[in-house]
Order: sequence, then C-alpha cells, then structure tokens
Amino acid sequence: MNVLVCADMHFVKVGDQYYAPGCAQNFFQRFRDVWEQVIVFGRLAQADVPPEKSVPLDFSNVRLIGAPDFVGPVQYLKCRRRIMRAAREALSQADSILLRGASPTGMPIYYLNRDAGRPYGIEVIGDPHESLARGSVRHPLRPYFRWLYTREQRRVCYDAYVAAYVTAQSLQRRYPPGPGRWATHYSDVVIPPNGFRDSPQAVYNGVGPLRLASVGTMSVMAKAFDVLIAAVAQAVSAGCDLELSIIGDGQHLPELRQLAQRLGVEQRVRFCGTLPPGGPIFAELDRAHLFVLVSRTEGLPRAMVEAMARGLPCVGTAVGGIPELLGAEDLVPPDDARALAERLIELARQPQRLAAMSRRNVQTAADYSEERLRDRRIECYRRLRAGTEEWLRQREKPQVLNEEHLVNRSI
Repeated sequence: MNVLVCADMHFVKVGDQYYAPGCAQNFFQRFRDVWEQVIVFGRLAQADVPPEKSVPLDFSNVRLIGAPDFVGPVQYLKCRRRIMRAAREALSQADSILLRGASPTGMPIYYLNRDAGRPYGIEVIGDPHESLARGSVRHPLRPYFRWLYTREQRRVCYDAYVAAYVTAQSLQRRYPPGPGRWATHYSDVVIPPNGFRDSPQAVYNGVGPLRLASVGTMSVMAKAFDVLIAAVAQAVSAGCDLELSIIGDGQHLPELRQLAQRLGVEQRVRFCGTLPPGGPIFAELDRAHLFVLVSRTEGLPRAMVEAMARGLPCVGTAVGGIPELLGAEDLVPPDDARALAERLIELARQPQRLAAMSRRNVQTAADYSEERLRDRRIECYRRLRAGTEEWLRQREKPQVLNEEHLVNRSI
C-alpha cells in the first residue's frame, strides 16, 4: 500500500538524485515506517548541479510526481493547468493521502479528492493567518491571500479523517478538526541522537562579546531579522558587546545587509547563508552563547528546538508555538526592537541566568527527540492507513454484490 504525500517543497533533480534545500536526508523514512511505498507530489526543477550546501535525499521506495516549480501566485496561475494535470496523475496512483498543510500543492489534491470522499490526513505545520500578517509579506494582495489560505486550512482540517499539529494548543484553536475526528500533535522537528548535548559548547562568562545566533528564511520577512539587527544596533549603542550570526538566505538578504551597514553594525552581523541540516547547523549553533528568534509568525519553530537541544539559552517572541517552548521571562513582544535590545543587555550582564536557561532548555528539548515523537506520529499514520483500507473495501463491496446479483438472476 502507498501513501501520497503532498509536500510544499522545491525539489531539484540532478541526474538520478533528488535534493530539497532544508529537508533532512532521511525525511521520508517516517512514511516508510507505515506504508510500503511513498508517492511525493511537490514542485520539481531540473538542474545540472545540486543546490549549494544540499545533500541528496534518501528516495528508497519513494517516487516523485513533479508539478512545475512555480513561485508565488502569478506563476501558479500561469502553471495551473500543468499543476492540475500532475495532481490528477498523483491522485490516480494513490492509496492513502497525507497533506502537509493546506499548501498550493496540497489544495489541488484536496479539491480533486473531495467528490470521491476518500479519507485523508493533514499535518498542520504552519499558520497562514500569521505568516501572511502585516509586515511578514509585501504584496498588494496579501490581505486577500491571508483570508483565502486561512479559510482553506480551516476547511481542510475540519474535513480531515486524522489531523496532526506541530503545536500542543496554538494551531488547534484556529484550525480545529471536525466533530468526532481524531487529532494529535507532534513536532515536525527531526533531530538525530547526536543533535542533543547536555550543555552548550560555548558558555558565556561575561568576558568578550555575547555571540547570538538566529536561523530562518529571508524569502519573506516573517523571521523579523530587520528587528533583530535593529535591536543589536541599539544594544551596541548602549555599550553592550554583541555579535550576531544569521543562518539563512532569500530575496531580502541584500536589504538586510544594507540595514546592518546603515545602522553601523555590519562588522558585528555575519550572514552565513543556507547550511545543510544536521552537522553544519549544529556546528554554527555551538559557536553561539544565545539563540534569538523574533519571528512575527511561527508554528512550532524547528530551529529553536534544535538550538535548545544544543543546550543554548533562547529568547523568542510571544507568537505561535514559541510560548509552548519558553517561559514568559524569555519572551519579548513581536516587532519591538527596543524591548529586545533591553533583554539582550540584561542577559549579557547575567551569565548565571544564561546558564539556568540552558539547563532548562536541554530538559525541554528532550521531549522533542525522535524516540518520543515517533509513537504519536506512527499512531496517526496507522489510523490513516486503516481508514483508507476500510474505504477501499467499501468501494469494492457494491461491485461484488452486483456480480452476485447477476449470477442469481441468470440462475
């Protein structure tokens, strides 16, 4: 039996190998634990060389049906016929169906499947209501897309046979499952056993610069790196010795570089670019004393869980699932550079507090180990498989009854 996974990723095919920047090499193993074969529906591009700093995906018993590699609503509309054609092909070969959010690649599958009524599952990995909030995306139709994608995710969650959320409470409130539907929660974080440390490698002793790290895409401004850079500049102006490393890339990188230069902290802000998951990111985190994530919107941030697993103290904004990870004393309001600067100055003067935060975060991160998350994820997948098998049996019944009826009539 197979499962069709609608993944809103940008896949790149080079020869016989597939790549997806930011995706763990063994990501699709989680589906192979329950289904014999995985069919992936996602955006696909061909290339002569692999994306920079990417590793080939483990595609054992995985088959990709590619949609055009569109970006944004205009390209989507131009490619819509080809997207729908690829979606029909994927759905015609599918047994179980699992949507990874109400994404531009998942919604065609949802609408094509709606009349058939096949049970499907959804993993809610983000919140379009927050990710398309003012300041996160610059587009004249942003309010419309925010309304549209929020409505569609609510509809998909309500109709789903099983629903899994990356938060324990936050996303469930806005996107509840339908009455009587089975739901669970587990993080989308994939941290290998060597990703966990008992304590941070770099312990701040109050001497020299306090080294900050942050991780996220610059394709949109949802991670609020502009606020982070402004806060660093304010703290430095107040006499606080800080250095910041930002891991990530995207179209707003030149703008952020210019901001750091304009605020006079270009020598204190290092842009690391995109790094492969696992070891390279862990090595960069191990250089830091403090992880800072001041997102305007979040689900449950994978980057923060990884930082906590490395034993880093963390500061974040009170949005999405971040308050499920950090206590109120480690939170700041979104879009408030002054409050963040004050918190950074405060922590730079209190090494003992940073050590206490580190110990607390190591304990919290243990709840997000693969071993602990796997049981809930496997239960969700098994329920979806069982529901699909029952639906397929019911589909076959009328045909069997009709054949028996014809035989009886002929006698």
